[in-house]
Amino acid sequence: YTVADIKKTIREIADVVDAKQQGEAVIKEYDAKIAKAQSVIKAANINQQKKVVVMSGHGVIGTKGSLFADICRYAQVDNCMEQLQTGQNTTVSKEFIVQSNPDVIIMPGWNGAPTQTLETEKELLNDKSLQSVKAIQNKNLVTLSGQDMYCVSQYVADSILAIDKLVYPEYFKQAERSRKVANIIFVTNMEPHYVGMRDALNTMENKEISDAVEVIQI
Repeated sequence: YTVADIKKTIREIADVVDAKQQGEAVIKEYDAKIAKAQSVIKAANINQQKKVVVMSGHGVIGTKGSLFADICRYAQVDNCMEQLQTGQNTTVSKEFIVQSNPDVIIMPGWNGAPTQTLETEKELLNDKSLQSVKAIQNKNLVTLSGQDMYCVSQYVADSILAIDKLVYPEYFKQAERSRKVANIIFVTNMEPHYVGMRDALNTMENKEISDAVEVIQI
């Protein structure tokens, strides 16, 4: 099952219940959320994707060929779980975490009735055998909601966006700040004012503000 298959299923259900228009509206929103996530990552011009390991109390998720692995591909994160050769009824071993050396460890926000017992964030951070792992060193353990981790529906788009915000928070904060900075146009018919404003903008340390200001001489 893939991210693209979700849209096929939505269309099939919409056709059965005679709600094609509503189905297409759901798909449009689905595509828009994915595009939003990918546009932020594309604008960040990332040289190397961050490596992630996903922990789950319901067995391993994110292995090769799974929906969650496809979600990670859309989120543009390096999913270490695709390397894992194991059955679904197991947990991620500490040896695998050390070997993978992820930048981020994703923990479930909700497990329902878990089939395995997971160590808590505190226990992982204090585990002596994991101290060489980047995610542990940087205390980069993040929580993904149960809906975003387990649901197979149009909420997959929310999962992609949520993972990106957890793994690449700096880029989404930057994008949010950029949206808040209004474009300012300074118009003058006096060359000293024009030159002075341009010089001030060129020496300004806050590039978000300087880039948002346009100076025009008439």
